[in-house]
Amino acid sequence: MTDFKNLQSIWNQQGDSKTAVNSGDIIQKSEAHFKKIKSNQRWIILILSITLIVLLIYFGWVLTHQIDTLFLGLSLMVGMLFFRVVLEVFSIYKLRSIRPINTLNTYTEQLKSYYQWRKYIHFLLTPVIYISYTVGFILLLPTFNLHFSRGFYLYCLISGFLFLILMALIIIRSIRKELKQITHLNSIME
Repeated sequence: MTDFKNLQSIWNQQGDSKTAVNSGDIIQKSEAHFKKIKSNQRWIILILSITLIVLLIYFGWVLTHQIDTLFLGLSLMVGMLFFRVVLEVFSIYKLRSIRPINTLNTYTEQLKSYYQWRKYIHFLLTPVIYISYTVGFILLLPTFNLHFSRGFYLYCLISGFLFLILMALIIIRSIRKELKQITHLNSIME
């Protein structure tokens, strides 16, 4: 009887255990985070697309004036923006294909594959795209200096580099935010 009392005593000393998380809660949380990630990607696509449209309009003007260095710089800038928009659209479709109703193993593997894809974009492709875009802008500067007034050239120079710095800060902030969401989703799945 003493053993039973000891067992009862040990049992009673246990603290209240945490409520077990059920699969419905996990699915709800992951879907909410997926919506945040998709929303962020849509904003990125919108901002990049607007910039791309402005550059394409300017590109059309350059073609009529046949300025070679300007053509090369704008081609590089437009090409890099277009490539980034395509990557983001592809990422949205890749994320959309992940279904929480799959088996846990399949779902986890798809999430890990998606995370690796986004890390590849953030740590390899984004720097290449950003540097190429910057090189394209720098290629524009000699033509701007030649064809524009000194004041407008300085405006383009200063505002262009401020834009590049601001864009770098936005990209870094966006990447950190997405990586934090991905880490959170990853912790839910473990």
